[in-house]
Amino acid sequence: MIYVHTKMMIVDDEYIIVGSANISQRSMDGTRESEIAMGVYQPYHLATRVQGNLLGVRFMVFVWHYGTNTLVCSTTLSSTPKPETEECVMKVNQIVDKYWDLYANENLERDLPGHLLQGRSQKIRLGWVET
Repeated sequence: MIYVHTKMMIVDDEYIIVGSANISQRSMDGTRESEIAMGVYQPYHLATRVQGNLLGVRFMVFVWHYGTNTLVCSTTLSSTPKPETEECVMKVNQIVDKYWDLYANENLERDLPGHLLQGRSQKIRLGWVET
């Protein structure tokens, strides 16, 4: 059986690493599991401003998670999303709440439009999930 659980990190739209490894003895031992990773760096696109393919990857990840073609945390279609802003955090929380309402509905008839839900620990802390 092959099971892949992917991890991805994008650093300042300059570097991306995508792989399967966990930072644990089991994954790093080299004799128990097989892991793979790939890193990409585009120094040419950093001379003036970020504009390379890594920025495009980040946009695609946002769109995939949010389930919408619009850039949720941008002021215009051509502007770069600003996930660190309070406005963006509020918009994302609104989407998360909407998806939770859809997910928790007993009449859920199709997949959620995006891939964002609050974590189980958040639900437990808020009293929404009984342990």
